[in-house]
Amino acid sequence: VDKLQFPGLVKGRKNIYKHREVFRFECEKGYDVTESEKKLVCNEGTWKGNLPPCKAASCVTSPPSIKNGRIKSYSELHSSFVSYECEEDYFLQSSSNVQCLFGEWKGNPPLCKDARCYFQNLKFKNGMTVPFKDPVLNGEVIEVKCAAGYSVTLSVKPPWCSNGLWTEYGTSPCKPNNCPVHQINNGAFTKRLAKVVWRWNGRVTEYEYVMETIGTTKPAEERLFVSCLYPFTFQGRNDNDVQVVCSGGRWTPTPACHPLGYHYEKESLAARVTNHSIAMSSSTSTTTSPNKEPPFLSNINSATDLESTETPTAERKPSEPCYCLYEGSVDLVAYSGNESLKAGSKVRLNASVRFHCFHFGYHRFMGSREIICKNCRPWHSSEYPSCVVPVRGDVIIYLNSNQKILPGGILTIDQGADVKFNCISNGIADYPSWTTTVPDQLLSFKSLDQSDGYDTYLNTLSIHNASPRHNGFYRCSVSGNRAREIQICIHAKCKMFDESEEFHIHYDNKQEVNSSVLFTCKNSNAKLEGPNLLTCLSNGEWSGHPPKCVSKGCPQLPETGTMLITYSPEDRARGSTATFHCFQPSVRKGNSFIKCLPNGEWSGVVPTCTLPSCQMEKLFEHVPENVVPNMINVTNGTLPYGFELQLTCEGDLRLTEPATAKCGRNGDWEVPKVSCVPGCTSIQVPADSNLIIDPERAFYRFGEFVSLYCNPGHVLSAEVERLMCLRDGWSENTIPTCVDPSSLTEVV
Repeated sequence: VDKLQFPGLVKGRKNIYKHREVFRFECEKGYDVTESEKKLVCNEGTWKGNLPPCKAASCVTSPPSIKNGRIKSYSELHSSFVSYECEEDYFLQSSSNVQCLFGEWKGNPPLCKDARCYFQNLKFKNGMTVPFKDPVLNGEVIEVKCAAGYSVTLSVKPPWCSNGLWTEYGTSPCKPNNCPVHQINNGAFTKRLAKVVWRWNGRVTEYEYVMETIGTTKPAEERLFVSCLYPFTFQGRNDNDVQVVCSGGRWTPTPACHPLGYHYEKESLAARVTNHSIAMSSSTSTTTSPNKEPPFLSNINSATDLESTETPTAERKPSEPCYCLYEGSVDLVAYSGNESLKAGSKVRLNASVRFHCFHFGYHRFMGSREIICKNCRPWHSSEYPSCVVPVRGDVIIYLNSNQKILPGGILTIDQGADVKFNCISNGIADYPSWTTTVPDQLLSFKSLDQSDGYDTYLNTLSIHNASPRHNGFYRCSVSGNRAREIQICIHAKCKMFDESEEFHIHYDNKQEVNSSVLFTCKNSNAKLEGPNLLTCLSNGEWSGHPPKCVSKGCPQLPETGTMLITYSPEDRARGSTATFHCFQPSVRKGNSFIKCLPNGEWSGVVPTCTLPSCQMEKLFEHVPENVVPNMINVTNGTLPYGFELQLTCEGDLRLTEPATAKCGRNGDWEVPKVSCVPGCTSIQVPADSNLIIDPERAFYRFGEFVSLYCNPGHVLSAEVERLMCLRDGWSENTIPTCVDPSSLTEVV
């Protein structure tokens, strides 16, 4: 057999074959028999038959399919490759390496990628509109169309499509139009120049507004200011020196100077109403020059104001959104809920807007801290609060970096922080004083600062280790003058619990006041002793102590059909025992018992019950001499419980009786007591023969005789009445038959 060095051939356990002996072979998985007959014949030391006996298997199934493509050609023969092609408008992103190997298709099919390009994937498309043709086919150039306020620039090539990807040139082919610097009635376009000067309250920035040249143009995103001549204001609002931006060839918001209270919004909105829906334009922040006298705040009739700006509710479509447009000054900080507002922001119906000054502590806040969106109309400028520059006798409060300003001007301080507030008198040689509603001792100290050449009178409020007891209002003032009030709210926060090996800790809002912490045991077989939920109180303390996790006992172990588990005692309490028993013929592998530990876990793993197996090589230690197993159905050296092998003899020897070897319990082979002896097999005669063989058996030992008879009326065809079993077969090669006596010819 060692001479049969062919791939895929299963040689079996027998190594030597005699002359004319047949070797019935098998092929490994992935190989097919070369011809239909699975046999080779030993002929004078060489093998005769179809060689090689096994060949690599062909693929009987179709190759794997691909999305957006199809199979172009393939062969089912071993080592052949598959050719793929893509559908129209798709291309092969990678080559195919799908190959038939030993009866199976191996490798990764290629991908068919979309060769078209889509407008939404353009990187540089500012100012472009969706083209008439979308998607664009591979190799085509996009037809550039620009939105209103944009023009096609010839210096930038239009994008073109290349295998599903846009080839672009670093910028959009549409450029925004420039904005003209035109004449403004009662005002002009200006540029703001800043300069830093020292004043009684330290370094301050003052602005000067220089008029721009009429007839020039400004590029997109360029920002200028609109400065109105006194007593005119920007769009009739309580604003001047308002910043405008060039966008799409137009200045936004619209430059206009009108008397204070002029109903400009009605005039501009009327031109923008379509189907009773107001299209609000965005605006930039505005500021008032400190070197100009603020416009006089005239009393505007509220009824007239509402009438001029309100869109009738009866005419509004139910499906249209309802909101108010915010147009506050840049000196104001405005919030609707937690959303920071800027000029042009939309505020939903019935929502409130809270204000404080951008230069908190310096500007004095004038007006209402809160306004509400009603009737879906823009607020008139007179409804907004204002932030005014302090005058002589006012105080200024300077903050440090440890505070955060909440909507509405509330100062929040982290719990445990140390903070100081400097209160400075403005233009009066006197120290300011602090008062508070907080029922705690007020700690402040006065000082005179002459570092910048001026006498600055200060009173510093100090809060050490801030806690909820410091919540309240604090007032600073100079005797006989207006007070400045601030509200302080301590940001209380509960501490995190130490990590535990017993339970998981879940916080729902970063330990903030009124937030919760949830405890769950890490061991599913444990339970909590104590509260599973605690709340962070307003004093920064949790509402209780963390719980403990105690064991509920050990869990029930999984059983199989071949294993019996008994618990002692049956409640599986701590200290109990689980004992394992495997049903025959299964054999246990692992612990015979485990214990329930105090932590609710078992002391070991559950064993397994497995059927025994027998090693093929062990069989040869148990079979008698010259007895060998038939290895036709054997594929490996380990055979399962109950597997049977037919026994036979080597050479011309014969078993004394038919026998099989069986894989039994504990992995031992069960082999009957048989032996191989010289002998002969039963004499083969035709089924319709009248020949009687006595005794008739399947096997005869060496030296045994059989007698031959015929039924009455017939005689033997030859004078052979007895046969003897020799080492190489029966003593006669030709066995007589029973014939009619009349058919015999007498020999003289």
